[in-house]
Amino acid sequence: MSREQFAYYSLTVPIKTYPGQTKPFTTIGLTALLVTHQRVADETVEKMLEMLLHSRNDNDLTQKHYRAGFISNKTMRLGIAVPLHPGAEKYYARRNQQTTNK
Repeated sequence: MSREQFAYYSLTVPIKTYPGQTKPFTTIGLTALLVTHQRVADETVEKMLEMLLHSRNDNDLTQKHYRAGFISNKTMRLGIAVPLHPGAEKYYARRNQQTTNK
């Protein structure tokens, strides 16, 4: 099992994440997955991932669910030990390409 497949990882919680929190702290992050089946269209999976990560950047999702703020290029594939849907593979490949080109 590679390091990226572990379900736990180091996570720094930024200042003011919790009421009264005056310093960042490091804790254990735990992976959560959205799972689907192969009959879901690739485009649907790609749109869902884009919505989740785009909403995170626009702060809509993070205002309702602060944990969504921890989703990043660094963490979005940690702990995945099951095969990815082909649409997810396409999405992550495109996202990695965009990150590499910046």
